[in-house]
Formats: sequence, C-alpha cells, structure tokens
Amino acid sequence: MYAQLQQDGTWRELRGNVVFSVNVYQTAESLSDEQRAEFNVYPLDDVQPSYDDKTQTVERGGIVFDEQTMRASVTWTIRQLTAEEIIARTPPLSRLDFMNRFTLSEMAAIYTAAKQNVLVEIMLDQLKMAEFINVADQRTAAGIQMLEQAGLIAAGRATEILGQA
Repeated sequence: MYAQLQQDGTWRELRGNVVFSVNVYQTAESLSDEQRAEFNVYPLDDVQPSYDDKTQTVERGGIVFDEQTMRASVTWTIRQLTAEEIIARTPPLSRLDFMNRFTLSEMAAIYTAAKQNVLVEIMLDQLKMAEFINVADQRTAAGIQMLEQAGLIAAGRATEILGQA
C-alpha cells in the first residue's frame, strides 16, 4: 500500500490505478522509484495493533511520515471501552444459560439462603423476571459478587460465572 503527500500537506491513500499526471495512469506499485519521488508517493505501513476487543477498541488515526526510512505509517489509538460500550458488545444470555453457570450445590445454597436473606431473594426474583442476563452489566456483577462475599459460592467463582476468567 502507498500514500501520496498532497500539496496542501495532507495524505491520500492510494488504491488501484491512480492518475499521477496527464501521461501517468497506473498503480503506485508499478511506478519507478524516481516517479514515486516525483509524485511524493511513499510506502504506507498500515498495521493495526493488537488489543483486547472485550475491553478496548482501536481507532485509526492519520498518517505520519518518517524521513529517515522514507515511509508513511498509519497511527492507531487504543481506547478503553466505557461500561456502556462493554455491555452493548457482550451478548446476552438466556436465564437458563446463565443459571447453568452455577453448580447444583451453589444453586442449592443460594435458594436456601434466599429463604432467610431478603437481598438474595430479591436477586433471584430479578433474575427470574429478566428477559435475558448480561454478565457485563454492573448490576449482574454486583449480585454475583454479593453471593461470593456471602460465602454462597466459592472464592473466585464470581469471576468465572461472569466470564472474566
């Protein structure tokens, strides 16, 4: 891939056949080094960096030029997703799929505790009423962490149940 430095100082990415002058209509790859220099055409490095697509997004920036290597490069910015963006990207689970993340003994402990602890009962009622469960939702995470803190699920299980392990 190639980029061309325009007279106004901006960059134009070159794809396919390009008119470089009245008599030159070809791909940047087929130009000689002298023609590339004449038309301010430089190799363009466009490599997207790796990132965690569950918690981050990568945004393409502008083009910068390295005079030492005589190459242009695309800049990239990695940005942390907001809580709302993470929730929007996390596919929801059915109630059954979510409940299947618990062992039978954990479910027995939770239902037993719900008979004496109104907060556990409320959480179970909310799960029953929900059309779907989004494990990235802070309310879901807080409820599962409450179960762990209460000793109803083993230490570390909240992370596993929420799919963060």
